[in-house]
Amino acid sequence: MNTPPKLTERERQQIRRLAGASRCPVAVVAGGSPPRARGQRGYACFKGGGPCKYPGAARRAGYRVEWEPSTYRVEVGEDWIRRWRLGRRLGPHQHLLSLVLASLTLDTPAAIMADWLADRGHEAAARRLRSSLAGLAGNQQKGLQP
Repeated sequence: MNTPPKLTERERQQIRRLAGASRCPVAVVAGGSPPRARGQRGYACFKGGGPCKYPGAARRAGYRVEWEPSTYRVEVGEDWIRRWRLGRRLGPHQHLLSLVLASLTLDTPAAIMADWLADRGHEAAARRLRSSLAGLAGNQQKGLQP
């Protein structure tokens, strides 16, 4: 059974900031969706259903005022959290390199991926990928397992 990742208070604060929200719960949902604010904040309304700007004054004047609870929250995907944590732990270039290496298949030449990275302005990651490939090629020539 795959349980959702447990978030620390600092991580929840950073995720709220990324979503442009503050002081609301963070809900972890399935999938890879980025942080997004959802729902509506709580508000006061009259018994009949109309919104009430000044609930204290309305109560003193004899009106029945009710409080509608908040449904406001930040939703973020499990996979997004895992990728975000990986990026914070490794740094930008290592994170990009790890994503590229994870996406490589046996029929994808890694040299093409290195060129693809270099074309998109990630020269440091392309250099690291090429050096990793050179190390793997050297190990294979010596008869070592990769």
